[in-house]
Amino acid sequence: MTGGRFRRRPTTRPAATPTTRASAIDLIAAWALRLGLPAVSVPIRLVVRPSRRVVMLSREETGEPLDFRLLREALARLEPDLEVRVDARRQQPGLSGRVRFAFGLLAQLRLAATARVVVVDTYSPVVSLIGWRGRVRVIQIWHALGALKQFGWDSAGRPGGRPLALARAMRMHRGYDLVLASSERCRRPYASAFRVPPERIDVAPLPRVDLLLDSSLREATRQRILAAFPQLGEAEVVVYAPTFRASKAADVAALASAVSRHGKTLVHAPHPLSFKGEEVFVAEGFTTAELLGVASAFVTDYSSAVFEAALAGIPCYFYAPDLEEYEAERGLYLDLAAELPGSVHTDPGALAEAIAAGQISPGAARAFAARWIALPELGSTQGGHGFANSLAAIVRRSLSRAEAKRGEAPGNGLPS
Repeated sequence: MTGGRFRRRPTTRPAATPTTRASAIDLIAAWALRLGLPAVSVPIRLVVRPSRRVVMLSREETGEPLDFRLLREALARLEPDLEVRVDARRQQPGLSGRVRFAFGLLAQLRLAATARVVVVDTYSPVVSLIGWRGRVRVIQIWHALGALKQFGWDSAGRPGGRPLALARAMRMHRGYDLVLASSERCRRPYASAFRVPPERIDVAPLPRVDLLLDSSLREATRQRILAAFPQLGEAEVVVYAPTFRASKAADVAALASAVSRHGKTLVHAPHPLSFKGEEVFVAEGFTTAELLGVASAFVTDYSSAVFEAALAGIPCYFYAPDLEEYEAERGLYLDLAAELPGSVHTDPGALAEAIAAGQISPGAARAFAARWIALPELGSTQGGHGFANSLAAIVRRSLSRAEAKRGEAPGNGLPS
C-alpha cells in the first residue's frame, strides 16, 4: 500500500448542465438572503451587545451535533462559568420548510450577535453573508475527518456540487477566522475547498476522536445502543454509511440481503440529509460515530466516516458501483486504488464474501487512518477527553483574542 496521492482537479470546469444550474427560485431565494440578512443584521448589531459567550451554529442536522456536545462539555469542564449556546437546525423540503428555515436564520443571527466566538461545522448563511470581522471570531471545525470527496469550492459548478451561481450568491464559506483540519495532509485540500490561506488552518481533530479511541467510552456507547436495540447483540453488525446522494443511491436492500446470508446484520447509517428507507435497519437516535461501537465491519462509498471507522480499528470496505461517474461528477482528493486499505467493490455479493472472509485487518485500517488524522499524545490522556479539551482550548484562546481586540478585560480564558 502506498502513501497515496491527491488527484488534481481539471483545469476547466464542466459545462453547465441541468444538474449544475441553479433554479430561478433558488437564485431568487439566495439573493433575497444575500441582501436581506445583512440589512436585518444592522439594527440587531447596533442594539445587541456581545458578551463572553460562545455560540455554535449548525445546518448539518436538527438537534445538537455530537462534536458540539463534546466541545460544550469540554468548555464546561475547563471554564464552568462560560456561557455556551447551541442552535442546530436543518432546512426541511418544500416552501414551508424554506419559510421556517428563514425565521430560524433570524434567531441564529440574533444569537450570533450576542457572542464573541461563533463555531460552525458546515456552511452558515449567518456567518458568510454578514461581515463579523472585528466583532466576532468565527471558527469552522467542519463536520468530517480527513479529505476524501471534494467539497466546497472544489466541487462547485460540477454536477455533484453546488451550482456556481448559487455558491457565489450565498458567499459560500466566507468569513472564517480559523479553519480546523484533522491532519497536515488536509491543509491543502481544505485551503482550496474553503478558499482560505493555508496559514489560517490549524490541525485539530474533532472531539469525536476521543470517543473512537477510548475503549471505555466506546463500551459505554455500545451498551446504550444494545439497550435501545437488543437485536444488534444477536449477530455481528456491519455498519453501512454512504455519502449524501441528492438522487441516485446504491441498492441498500440488496447489500443487506447479501450480508445476512453470511449471518451478519446490516445497519444503515444514512447521511443526515439523505432519505432513510424502510427496507433496512436504521438505528435511529445514534450517530455513525456512535454506531461504530457495535460494528465488526464498516462499509461506505465515499463518506469521510471511513476515517472514523479506520481509526477505531474496524475493517473498512468500499461499495461504489458508480466510481467512475462519481469521480467525474463530484471529484475525489484521493487516488482510491493507491490509498484505500482494500478493493472497491461493485457487487454486493462479492462485498459480503470479502467481509465474511475478513479480507481487511484492523491494522490495515488503523494505518490508513493514521495518514489522515493527527494523533498526538493528548489523545490518550486527560481522562479520554484530550481532543475535546484541545479544541476547547482553541476556542478559549479565540475568545481571549476577541476580547483583547475590543480592548475589554479578559475573563477566565487563556492568554492570547
